[in-house]
Amino acid sequence: MYALIVSLQLTYPPDRAVPFARLGSESVGYKRFDDIAVKLNNYFLTAKASLRVSDDRQVSVAVRDLGGEVDVDATARRLTDYPLWSRLIPFSFVFVQPHVVSTDVTFDPGRISAASERYATVLTVQPRDAGLKITDGRLVATADSPGSVVSADELEAALTNIRYGLVYTMVTVPHKTVSASKPSTYFAQVQSRAETVIALPITITVEGEQVRPSASDKASWLSIGEDQSGAALGINQTALDAYLSALQAKHTTPAGQTQVTRRDGQETARVEGAAGRTIDVATLRERLSDIITSGQNQSLVAAFVPVAPTVVVNKTYSATQAGLQAYVSDQASTRNVRISVQQLGGNGWSAAARDTESTVSASTYKLFVAL
Repeated sequence: MYALIVSLQLTYPPDRAVPFARLGSESVGYKRFDDIAVKLNNYFLTAKASLRVSDDRQVSVAVRDLGGEVDVDATARRLTDYPLWSRLIPFSFVFVQPHVVSTDVTFDPGRISAASERYATVLTVQPRDAGLKITDGRLVATADSPGSVVSADELEAALTNIRYGLVYTMVTVPHKTVSASKPSTYFAQVQSRAETVIALPITITVEGEQVRPSASDKASWLSIGEDQSGAALGINQTALDAYLSALQAKHTTPAGQTQVTRRDGQETARVEGAAGRTIDVATLRERLSDIITSGQNQSLVAAFVPVAPTVVVNKTYSATQAGLQAYVSDQASTRNVRISVQQLGGNGWSAAARDTESTVSASTYKLFVAL
């Protein structure tokens, strides 16, 4: 009986899969080489590879798109291989049970190189520096994030030196980790100083009223910059001035108007307007700047300064030589003009203002005004 079994094993067709061979999840025992080749090609049409750098950075790609082709001969040989020495052992076919779940793949050199270049670029991530900024009145810190650089040559080597699964293959992409040039510690001191300023219980006393800037207000007064020594905490003068202007507007007594009457350039009457008062913003700005710079709180009492009344000048001119001269002088003082007037008839009045100044012009005009 043993002789019969051995003889059957010796005559088993070499181009057929061994009886208990499996390809993936299906049995292919006794299948011819050509049938196995068709199945392998069908698997390979949808075979995917996941190029993985990390859990949150990976790319799925069809193996065929990488320039790969299944090596049918090598893969099928693993299913049909039944060596002579094994055939000589009675009932050895029971123990020869190849189970193929991966394929041998060959790559077109040009296509795999191009694909490696493309996906090395996709998978490469530059490091992200830590950040610290003021946004909508809030201090916002962002942590640094390391980057990773993928070499096209190393990726190509990784892709061509592994065996691919019939359905799915995870490819661990070799990469170099690159640290951020500005880690979170770069802003640590500035962040601590900014948080100290924002937390200060600043109170401004204005005419007995206690004004307490909010944390958002105080944050908006800060600016994050850099100098030669690194990150630096500065003052956002625009935001600080806007806050002080709003405060000033609530505590300002408007000044009146001083009415001045002039006749032919001579003042003939004056009615004084009432003086106003407002917060001394310059001093208050300086005190707040000291707090921001030093991080040390201090008592703030808003001082007031007088506001002079505005002056409104009402000008009139007489029909005289003096009136003409006063009018010409006023026009030359408020405009970029040079005037010289000579009456050719009548009383022979003349008037001039800035008439001795030279003016460069394209043409020279003479204006005769008859009064």
